[in-house]
Amino acid sequence: MKKLGFVLAACLYLSFAAAQNSSDQLLANNNHGTNNYCAKMKDGKMMIMHDNQELTADVTLDNGVKITTAGDVIQTDGKKRMLKSGECVNSFGKVIMHKKTTAKKDNEKMPAK
Repeated sequence: MKKLGFVLAACLYLSFAAAQNSSDQLLANNNHGTNNYCAKMKDGKMMIMHDNQELTADVTLDNGVKITTAGDVIQTDGKKRMLKSGECVNSFGKVIMHKKTTAKKDNEKMPAK
């Protein structure tokens, strides 16, 4: 009976450890990983940047989401969305705010003293 309890506790511990690693990796990839495609205004023109270089051709992600050089994100179901300056698309095709842009907007909401 003691062995069964020990084995059960060990399995439970390992499942929690595995779940923690998966969520940490997902957060790293989801929010501000290096595989993001980000929209940026330059000289009045929208540019899509990836790895600090301007996107010169349309890109299709592994899950079928398409990102155009004009800043359109086309989902697999056909829905189309234009990126705004400061928005990024992660490797899962989800639109997120760029880390620097989010921090700037948070500071703007603070009342001046």
